[in-house]
Amino acid sequence: MPRTILGLTWREHIGGRWAVSLLGFAIVSPVAFLAVFANARQPTPDRLLQWAAISLFSLGALGLIWLLAAKTVLRHRGERAVSIWLVVAIGAVSGAARSGLVVVMSDQAGLLDPPTTFTAVLLARMATGAAQLGVGMPLLAMALSANSRYRNERRRLLEQQAELLKRQSQEVGATRALRDALTDPVRKRLRDLADRLGDENSVISDVALDVRGQAHELWTTSLQPASDDRVRFGRVVAASLRYNPLPIAAVLLVWFPSAFLSVTGRDSVPVGATSSITGTIALLGVFFLGTRIAHARPGLGPVVFVVGTLIGGSLAAVVAWWFSGGSNLQGNLPLMITSPVWLASITLVVSVVEGAVRQSEWVIRRLQEGIDAREVELHTQERQRAQLAQEVASVLHGVVQGRLAVAQRSPDDSAALARQALDEGIEMLGAASVATAVAAEQLAREVSAPWSALMDINIDADEGMIPADRVRDVSDVLEECLSNAFRHGSASRVEVKIQRQDSGWLVVVSDNGSGLDQARGAGLGTSLFEAVSGGDWSRKPMADSGCVVAVRLT
Repeated sequence: MPRTILGLTWREHIGGRWAVSLLGFAIVSPVAFLAVFANARQPTPDRLLQWAAISLFSLGALGLIWLLAAKTVLRHRGERAVSIWLVVAIGAVSGAARSGLVVVMSDQAGLLDPPTTFTAVLLARMATGAAQLGVGMPLLAMALSANSRYRNERRRLLEQQAELLKRQSQEVGATRALRDALTDPVRKRLRDLADRLGDENSVISDVALDVRGQAHELWTTSLQPASDDRVRFGRVVAASLRYNPLPIAAVLLVWFPSAFLSVTGRDSVPVGATSSITGTIALLGVFFLGTRIAHARPGLGPVVFVVGTLIGGSLAAVVAWWFSGGSNLQGNLPLMITSPVWLASITLVVSVVEGAVRQSEWVIRRLQEGIDAREVELHTQERQRAQLAQEVASVLHGVVQGRLAVAQRSPDDSAALARQALDEGIEMLGAASVATAVAAEQLAREVSAPWSALMDINIDADEGMIPADRVRDVSDVLEECLSNAFRHGSASRVEVKIQRQDSGWLVVVSDNGSGLDQARGAGLGTSLFEAVSGGDWSRKPMADSGCVVAVRLT
């Protein structure tokens, strides 16, 4: 068995983010709700309604236990995986508590048959619930984690193909056409604003607000998730089912102990052993046959799963009933009906887990086969549009809005400087955006030049060339930092450092302004820093006054 599965250990899969989740509860709820009806010995309409109410109430108790666990012992699972045994314990406790609550409430409602066996039924049902969720909860966490890793892997494959198509589209001019379609309305709006400019600072202020609104709107649209980038859970499940639609482990680990404990609590140990063993043998026969069919025809995997669990679950319930005495058919019908549903749920979860453990590369290949040319094309277009929208938003928010701020504070020719800012934005948006590598110090001086009349700017840049694909990002970071230092911090002195590192460049900008305004929420600048650094950035107050921003670009 591999030490890591899809890049994570067993503990990281089971005790990590998916140890307890709303999605997991949503998956468990329908099956758990129906499972209670297996206890209905006389399924009259009134009694079924009572069982339904009991089932819903016990589900609420289960959800409350999971919520308490998520807020207490599992609250840090996203940063540090907890022990697998802790997840097992939470599953066992929550399963036992729910099953015990079902027995107590059904006894109070007079639904237990016969009522004299309350203690035996209570212990057996709590043992059954503990066994089911003690095994089921870690299996579910593992399946959800594997599904998430598959989704990320498929997204990576899609990104690789999209990058290739992007380069091809750049060669034929498709990217330029997309850029023009996005920037033309913005450039027209900037021209209209330039025509409105007068000598009053209030007009310049209105223009700056308009530019700011456009920048935020463009950035917001760029963050909307692309529909084709989302990998549906069904794709991962279908790929896993093609490998092993009817895993034997589902029968031996979950179905057999659950059947034994359920029947034993209702009848006796000999009856429970006989019915569960014979039912398991019948079920294994169906699963062995289905597995052989799936190995011969992998494309039939999902069909084999549906048919196999339906026939296997029904046959196992009938065989178990027959060998337990074959009496009271009406009273055993609810168990026969819910058995296939319960079996299908645990089989599906175990299939995903087993596929991840044994044949993850095989499943990934199946996911890759599902990426067609149209999906890659749509994904590429949406990704390019998002990148271009962020680029345009950065020009508006950083360059144009920053220059307008300089114009507002200028004692002379403020209207001319504002018009120059808009013209510069129009020119930058109309450029072909073919970047070339630039020396770090040269880039810092070019960006700082418009601000040097308002602040004392000291530049300390290491020797070296900023790569062509990072020139825009470094420029945007410097522009945003200088703009914030002047507009929000009223700084008079700024220190700019650009340091070369093994994995890229570190941009550090410090000022002597008023420091951080805790009342201000995260703005577009924060989103910019996140986007260009992948989250590797910081903004901290200085010891005396002002603040320092550090952004690492790799």
